[in-house]
Amino acid sequence: MDLNQSGSQSNAVIIAFASPKGGVGKSTTCAALAGALARRGVPVHVIDLDQTRTLHRWYSRFKPDIPNFHVEAVDEADFMAHIRTIYPTYRGFILVDVAGAFAKAMIQAATLAHLTISPTKLSEPDIVEATKLNRELRDLATTIGKPIPHRLLINEVSPLLPTYQRAAMADIARSGVERFESLLTERAAYAEIFLTGSPPHFADQSREAVRKAVAELDLLAMEILDLLFPTEQQEAA
Repeated sequence: MDLNQSGSQSNAVIIAFASPKGGVGKSTTCAALAGALARRGVPVHVIDLDQTRTLHRWYSRFKPDIPNFHVEAVDEADFMAHIRTIYPTYRGFILVDVAGAFAKAMIQAATLAHLTISPTKLSEPDIVEATKLNRELRDLATTIGKPIPHRLLINEVSPLLPTYQRAAMADIARSGVERFESLLTERAAYAEIFLTGSPPHFADQSREAVRKAVAELDLLAMEILDLLFPTEQQEAA
């Protein structure tokens, strides 16, 4: 990836949250992961491309007290120009919440991103659409001669992991689509993000539901960092 036309050095990492289907939890997982990364002391800049502006409305309403954290609403037509403006000198994570439709902005975001995450509930429509996106990205990667890392993130899992959910996970495994080992369970702490203004890492840690969400997100963050920076993680260990 070479967005840096000025020649200056950037340590920015772009993570896109994308799915052709709406209602899969993109905005929620984006906000939750943003909080987990920000808690580590890393600057996080969120670009809200979704027409609903869920993340930007949340940020504007609550103004969460999270250091080095910002959410900006950007029109899809202006996405590439905006990325070229901020990427060259940014030091941190740029998270992109893409609208839930298979459109030009989704392809642009996935092509530019160091990692594309598709939140997916364990339901047939979500899995089908996520698998379809994976297939399209693989074909695009072959065409442009550049890998496009893509992972499914299974969310809203029942803590009991009933039979139908285990069967759905087996279907994903058979499809060959890569997914994160970390699962995000159906917890109040995630739903409350847009009600209280606080991602789990900045919520009331005395509550068990919050602590469990934080533990899940920390595992996910480590898995993402291992994927993006394998050498650094091995040296740290």
